[in-house]
Amino acid sequence: MKACFLVDRKLEENFDIETDFEFFAHKYGPFDKHVYTALEELEAAGKVEIVPDEELSTNDGDKHKLTPKGNQKAAESYAHLPRRQQDLVEWVKYKQSKRPLGALINYVYSNYPSYTTESEIA
Repeated sequence: MKACFLVDRKLEENFDIETDFEFFAHKYGPFDKHVYTALEELEAAGKVEIVPDEELSTNDGDKHKLTPKGNQKAAESYAHLPRRQQDLVEWVKYKQSKRPLGALINYVYSNYPSYTTESEIA
């Protein structure tokens, strides 16, 4: 959710590109139920698979992983992006979503406080 939020915000802030997502302040920060819908559609299309938390030895919840078909589509899409947009993808993927969940939440909360007004996280 937080990685999708960052992509959404950075696309608009840096490239004036709007997505179909409409994030709002919720219990755990920025939220849009359509992120789950998009994941379900990608899973149904065989591009994403869910890896349950118990297989990962973390407490961060289930993770989503690209399938070989998803990797191929992602690589094709990435190759057609302008370099600055590729940099954004890399920043979210390697600098943000690979962080421990607490660090990612801290980054989002620090940089987007208007999306934390309903948060139950201290």
